[in-house]
Amino acid sequence: TAHLTPPWQKKKKQTNRAIRRAAFLMGLTVSRTMMLFQVPTIEMLGGENPNGWLGPWVCDTVLGLLTPFMIRMVLKEKGTFTWGYLLVFNCVGANDYANGLLAQYLDPVVSMIGMKPTPSMFVYGSVGTCMVAQLSVVTVLLRRDVVEHYLGGSKEK
Repeated sequence: TAHLTPPWQKKKKQTNRAIRRAAFLMGLTVSRTMMLFQVPTIEMLGGENPNGWLGPWVCDTVLGLLTPFMIRMVLKEKGTFTWGYLLVFNCVGANDYANGLLAQYLDPVVSMIGMKPTPSMFVYGSVGTCMVAQLSVVTVLLRRDVVEHYLGGSKEK
């Protein structure tokens, strides 16, 4: 005899899988914290990289430091504010990656993490991949079952 899983349990499994996928994708972006070490390489601070990278690298550092807390939040917390914080965090993160792509187009990086010259393909590939990961988290957070997961446990409706 086949084991039949009730539909509401299947839905819960799918929701939990989607939330774990979002946490994994957010984990891929924690490496952005390393950009703190790139800040001293900006021209205005005596380095060789264009000044246009200051904003993206500072934003990367801040978002990277917040990422472990946000991963915990995506896995353990519920509520309207939790869902809202997660959505805003990932939208800001995707926007920061888009800003990085624009900065690379306008003022290409000269050196990154010891690589001189840094191939543009490396920058576009890594930044673009992380932007897709961040946008994927946004799409997961907007799924109806995931929204219900977070807002269903909300005390501040």
